[in-house]
Amino acid sequence: MKTLDKTKFVLYIGFMDLGEKLKNLRLDRKETLHVVAMGTNIDMTLLSKFERSERLPTDEQIERIAGYFGLDKKQLAVEATAGKILTEYGYNDVTYKAAMFVQEEMKRYYTNGQAGTKNE
Repeated sequence: MKTLDKTKFVLYIGFMDLGEKLKNLRLDRKETLHVVAMGTNIDMTLLSKFERSERLPTDEQIERIAGYFGLDKKQLAVEATAGKILTEYGYNDVTYKAAMFVQEEMKRYYTNGQAGTKNE
């Protein structure tokens, strides 16, 4: 299996690591981890792990983070899901092809009018 350079893979799919995004949001606001921890009611050590991409937030934590930073909850959940996939399967050609396959399957699913019937 061919392994892709993470930087090139990110360019292929337009994905910014969720941890990087969270850290950038915090730094743009010139806030410490302590301030964000107090605002989200999430432990500062856990937030730090999110920023370093050592852990991924739960759905409840995503909701709190989205609310704190004024982000769209659904979009943040999408980015977290992408992060879970990339963490589990890595940055390689098989993961890339699987993502493209899922995209095509989802297009067919929504085109056939089945959207809203499963886990939406």
